[in-house]
Amino acid sequence: MSKAPAAVRLVMIVDYIANRDKASFTEICTDLSIPKSSVHHLLEVLTVSQLLRQRADGRYVLGLRLFELGGLAIKNIDLRKDAIGFMHTLVKETELTCHLGILEGDNGFFLSKVESPKAIVKTSWKGKKIVFNRMSLGKALLA
Repeated sequence: MSKAPAAVRLVMIVDYIANRDKASFTEICTDLSIPKSSVHHLLEVLTVSQLLRQRADGRYVLGLRLFELGGLAIKNIDLRKDAIGFMHTLVKETELTCHLGILEGDNGFFLSKVESPKAIVKTSWKGKKIVFNRMSLGKALLA
């Protein structure tokens, strides 16, 4: 992989550390087959930009800048808006009510619901807490 562009190598290094939680300079060079001089330069760029952080033991871990960027990325995702078309399609094809939910820590929450005109009305609403062992959406989220 020594012929890969620098940007590709940067992503490879970040992905590698993300999958391992931490990595040494030698592990990165060896496992990714990137020359030491390139790894040295790329790690410098990644640490200066705070995408990685070097611990006291010399190992590299993900930096807080990635957390910040992740927060900005998630701000632009409206799961309910993105899913509503699929939910309407499911209701039309199955003639059943469709729920959208998420896990938040140890809890599940309803985000959206599209009622089927033929289904029995369920008492669910946006923001309602999901009881995992009593609701199919709860079981699906756990699976």
